Amino acid sequence: MKLNNLNLLFAVVTFSLISSCYKGDGDALVIENPVDNVDSNDPATTDPVSPVTPVEPGVTVITDFESTQGVYLVNDGVTSFETSAFAGQIVNSGALYEAASLAPSNYIDMTSSDAQVISFDLYKDSPDEISVLAKLEGQPEGSYPVEVLVATSGAGWRTLTFDFGSNRVNSYPYGDGQPEAQPLSALTTYSKLAIFIGFGTETMGTFLIDNVTGGLVGSAIPDTDSDGLIDTIDSCVGEAGEVDNNGCPVVIAPIGPPSAPSISAENVVSIYSSTYTSAVAVSEWSTSWGQGTTHQAVDLGSGYLVQQYTFQDTGSGRYTGINMASGVDASSTNNIHIDVWSSDSSSFKLKIVDFGADGAYGGGDDVEDVKEISISSSSDWVSIDIPLSEYPSLTTKGAISQFVMEGTSDGTIFIDNLYFFATALGTSPSSSAPTPSIAASNVISIFSDSYTAPVQVTRWATDWGQGVTHSTEEIVSGDFIQKYTFTDGGSGRYTGVDMASGVDASSSTNFHIDVWSADLTSFKIKIVDFGADGSYGGGDDVESAETEISISTNNQWVGVDIDLSTLTSLTTKGAISQFVIIGTADGTVYVDNLYFNN
Repeated sequence: MKLNNLNLLFAVVTFSLISSCYKGDGDALVIENPVDNVDSNDPATTDPVSPVTPVEPGVTVITDFESTQGVYLVNDGVTSFETSAFAGQIVNSGALYEAASLAPSNYIDMTSSDAQVISFDLYKDSPDEISVLAKLEGQPEGSYPVEVLVATSGAGWRTLTFDFGSNRVNSYPYGDGQPEAQPLSALTTYSKLAIFIGFGTETMGTFLIDNVTGGLVGSAIPDTDSDGLIDTIDSCVGEAGEVDNNGCPVVIAPIGPPSAPSISAENVVSIYSSTYTSAVAVSEWSTSWGQGTTHQAVDLGSGYLVQQYTFQDTGSGRYTGINMASGVDASSTNNIHIDVWSSDSSSFKLKIVDFGADGAYGGGDDVEDVKEISISSSSDWVSIDIPLSEYPSLTTKGAISQFVMEGTSDGTIFIDNLYFFATALGTSPSSSAPTPSIAASNVISIFSDSYTAPVQVTRWATDWGQGVTHSTEEIVSGDFIQKYTFTDGGSGRYTGVDMASGVDASSSTNFHIDVWSADLTSFKIKIVDFGADGSYGGGDDVESAETEISISTNNQWVGVDIDLSTLTSLTTKGAISQFVIIGTADGTVYVDNLYFNN
């Protein structure tokens, strides 16, 4: 940001996309305002140096860009700005709603009925008609920003007037028919005048403005932190900083990027990383509803960008959102990775939000969880891997749509390499599955230390299976579970579990199984009833379809219950004699507590 200081009257011209000219979701505002048509025959001159009229005596000058008045000219990157022959030169980029904003050192007082007209001279070199909007903002609480729209045509200098006493309307979203419509706001004092040249159209070009007048001189705008920038344009109002840094302290930044990730791309679902391709783009790195947080992308050299977040609690917290363009399917992963650098923060919080199957916020199926993340070094990049099991309330991961960054203290952090990934965090469970709580009288057990099975399993893996190895494992003393490893050698991944005789589960309504896996997100099971004759192939056999068992969280036990009424092809349950275990991918699953219940 470049600041050119002239003298005396303190005013700022800043180019920016004025946020109130956009809907909350970022869509361009379409607004109907009364338009004052400026007569194209008004006095005009094609001389780009001398404005059409001098300022009359007694008129309040907001700025005339003369050297005896002084103006801070702020170029914030949206468009260029410079002093040109004692006028303000505006170069439009062609965006629909871009403004040059004047922020004087005293409030613009519009309360007097004889001082409610804003006026300025405009030079344009095209004869085409354009719309020009003047907007007053930075008003006291309880009032709303107001604006007046005029149209002008012809080349050269002309004077535009904006009668706020008679022609103003509330600015978006407070105008008639808009989302937060309010009665017409009474005129008050304002800290900023925004000028939109080519309002609502893609108007590229260079324009000059001069002799900006109107209102009365109000009270001085404070410089709360006494750093030389008035609060209107100070990005860090409560903390003294540098003028060249928007009033914020100069932040110590990393001198280089973190180490490149080494995980195979096939195991990664990337959000932001130069190493991996992201399937879904980040649409917002800092949402408008955030508080006490500023964000920018920082180039560490050669175009390598990292994301910087500065937290400063001004009374409403320190947080902001990161929005994805659409939901990211991270259901195949079991970890999240982030690289973090900070010289002054020891931790921050990261919330992960899944919008659910409908992909919409607030649709009734959203889930989220938050975790505080420690930053162990104040001088180096810290590489952090977090098992998603540490986000226990994040019960679905199929539509990750938002992250929330929250500062645990004032400070600045830099982040890079944000991605989900799949890897085995352990090769086997270290604890038993949760003990079932259903009364034994309501259970028909197949395999569980909590219940007595009426019929024994004779084979946990049949000889006709393919691509499956099985073993019985003792995880803790006296507690045995069944382990299945799937490896497709070209003939599939499946095996059978045979009972000594048919199990009568006709009174049961559900089937339960506990599963644990470090690397699988699902497998399938089939239930087979041999019928009244109790023998395979006797003509009365029935079986369920292959039913998917979802493993919602890796590296922890997951209990799965199947409603038997959904297994419509399993029309009898009086002689359950076989289960078929089918792998949906190569990997290993442990199972325990197989039983029917009602």
